[in-house]
Amino acid sequence: MNFKFPLVLLLLLFSLQGFADAKSLSERVRRLEEQKGFFPKTEKVFHGYIGVQLLYWKGGVDGAAYATKSKIVSGDTTTHVETLAPHFQYDPGFRIFVGMESPFDLFDTIVVWTRFTTVGRDSAHATGEKVIFDEIGLINPLDSTPNHAQADCRVKGNVLDLQFGRGISLSRDFFFRPYFGLRGLWSDVDWRIQFNTHFPVPSAFNQESTKLKVDNDFRGIGGVFGIMADWKLPMGFGIMTRGAGGLVYGPTKEATTQELIFLPASSSIPIRAHYKAHNSSHSIKGMWELFGGFYWEVRINRPQKYKSSKHFHLRLMAGYELQQWPYIAQKTNIQDLRQRERYSLGFEGFTGGIRILY
Repeated sequence: MNFKFPLVLLLLLFSLQGFADAKSLSERVRRLEEQKGFFPKTEKVFHGYIGVQLLYWKGGVDGAAYATKSKIVSGDTTTHVETLAPHFQYDPGFRIFVGMESPFDLFDTIVVWTRFTTVGRDSAHATGEKVIFDEIGLINPLDSTPNHAQADCRVKGNVLDLQFGRGISLSRDFFFRPYFGLRGLWSDVDWRIQFNTHFPVPSAFNQESTKLKVDNDFRGIGGVFGIMADWKLPMGFGIMTRGAGGLVYGPTKEATTQELIFLPASSSIPIRAHYKAHNSSHSIKGMWELFGGFYWEVRINRPQKYKSSKHFHLRLMAGYELQQWPYIAQKTNIQDLRQRERYSLGFEGFTGGIRILY
C-alpha cells in the first residue's frame, strides 16, 4: 500500500505536465498562424529596374568639310588653305532603360534606348584675296568662285541595346557588372550647303549659285559588350564608371541633289538645272562609349502591402560621357569621279538621371 500512493502521484504529475505542454504547443501554433500574414516566409524574388537619364551633349563631325577657303597670291598660287566644317552646340537628349534582376547569381536583362539630335552650322564670306572653293560635294562643280558659303548639318541618332549581364560583388563596397547583348542603330546625317554669288549684270564671265542637299542614312544591328563598376562611399555616395563597344552591320545610303543657277557671260537670263546622285552599300560600323560620374543612393521602405520586398533603392546620378562612331557616314567629294569620303561622328557632354530598383 505504501508504494501505490507515490506511483499514483507520479502518474498524475506526468499527466499535468503533458497537458501543459500540449496547451503550450497549440498556443504557439495558433500564434504562428496569426502572424503568418504579417511575417511571411522569406523567398527569393525578382527585382525590376526602371530609370531615365537626360543628356546634354555636343556633337562633332570629324573628317568632313563643306568648302575650302584660301588666299590667292600671284595668279593661281594659293596659301592659307582652310577647310570649313560645321560647329555644334550643346543640345538635349534622353535615355530610358527598363530591366529585371534575377535573385540567382544576380543575372539581369536590361533594355536601353538612347536618342540624341543636334545641328551644326557654319558660314564663310570671300573678302579681298580670300576666295571659296566648292570642290567638296558638288555634282556639277562651279566655274566661278562664290562670294558666300554656308552649311547646316543635322544629326539624328537612336541606339537600342538589349543587355544580358551579371552582377559580381568583389567586396562590400565594390560592384562589378560585365554584360553583352544586341545593339541596333538608326542614324540620319543631313547636309544643307549653299554657295551664293552676287550677280553683277551683265558680266564678262559666267556666274553661278547652287544649293546642295546630302542625306545619309544608316540602319544596323550587331553586338555590344561592356563593363560597369561602382564603388560605394560613405553616406550613400559612390563612384560609377562604364565602358562599352559594339559592331553593327547594315545598309548605308547617300542621296545627293543639287540645284544650280547659271548665268552665262553677258546675259541677264539665268538658267536653272537639277542634278541627282545616289549611292548605297552594306558595311560594318564600330562604336564605343565611356562614362564616369557620381551617384547618391538611398533605401526607401515599402508600404506594408508589398510583402515581396521590404524596401526599394532610389539612385540619383550625374557624370560626363564620351561616344565615338568612327566612319559612320559618307559624303561625296567629286561626284563625276564618284570619290567619297567616310567621316566620324562624336558626342560628349553631361549625363544625369534617376534609377529605381524595386
